[in-house]
Amino acid sequence: MLPCRSRIDSAITYYESTFVLQAKALVLNNSLLEEQARNPTLVNKRSFSKLQNKVCLITGGSRGIGAAIAQRFAQEGLKCILVSRSMVELQKSCAGLPGLDHKARFGDVGERKFWVELGKEFKDVDILVNSAGIGQQTLLVRTSEEEIDQIIRTNLIGTVYGCQIIGKNMLKNKTGSIINISSILGLRGSSGCAIYSASKAVSKTSGFTKALAQEFGPSGIRVNGIAPGYIDTDMIAGFSEAMRSSSALKRPGTVSEVAEAAFMVATNTYINGSTITIDGGLSFY
Repeated sequence: MLPCRSRIDSAITYYESTFVLQAKALVLNNSLLEEQARNPTLVNKRSFSKLQNKVCLITGGSRGIGAAIAQRFAQEGLKCILVSRSMVELQKSCAGLPGLDHKARFGDVGERKFWVELGKEFKDVDILVNSAGIGQQTLLVRTSEEEIDQIIRTNLIGTVYGCQIIGKNMLKNKTGSIINISSILGLRGSSGCAIYSASKAVSKTSGFTKALAQEFGPSGIRVNGIAPGYIDTDMIAGFSEAMRSSSALKRPGTVSEVAEAAFMVATNTYINGSTITIDGGLSFY
C-alpha cells in the first residue's frame, strides 16, 4: 500500500507545482499586457522572432502598405529604416513604430544618387522592401509625359536601383532578403492604369524577381514579390465601391493582411523567386 500512496503524493505535488507555474505565467503575462496598454510603443521582448535586431529598409514607409509592413516588422524587434518623399508623414510613421532605434530618410527613390548614399550609410541591411509606388487613374492618351516619367522612375527605376545597390551590400554579407511589392494589375492590367501596370509588370512581377532570385540565390539572398489586389489605401480612395469590392470576397484587402504576407516571406527561408498574390480572388476573373 505504501508505494501506491507514495505515487499518489508525488502526482499531487506535480500538479500543485504545475498549477503554481501556470498561475505565475498568467500574472506575468497580464502585467506585460497592462504595461503595453500604458505604453503602446513598448515591444514585448519575450515575443521576438528570429528576426530580432535585423535591419529592414522599407521604401514608401510613410503610409499605406509600407507603413503597415514597418509596423509588423517592428513588432518582431526589427530595426526599421523608412524611406519616403513625404517628410511629415515619414516622421509620424517612424515615431509610431514600437521599439527603438528606427530611422527615417527623406528622398526620391528614383534618383540613383539617393540610393548610393543609402548604401553607404546602411551597409548591413538584412531585408529590403521596395514598397514605394505611384498610382494612375488616366487613360494612356491623356497621360502627360511628366506623369509617365514619375510613375516609371518611382515604381520601376527606384526598385531596380534599390535591388542593385542594397543587393550589392547583401552579396558582400552573404545574406539578405528582398521583397518587391508589386500589384495584381501588373499581371492582369486595367483600363486607366496602363503605365502603372507596365511599371509593376516589368519591375516587380515574375521576370525581374525570378532573374534576381537566380543571380542572388547562390549567395544566400532570397528575392520575392507580393502582388496585392485592391487594398484599402489612399491609392484606391477614388475608386467606385463596385471596383473596390470586385474580388471574390467582395471587399478590398487591408494593409495588415499584406504586412502579414511580407513577414511570412521574410521568415520562410525556402521561399525564393516567388510572387505571392493577395487579391481576395480578383485574379480568378
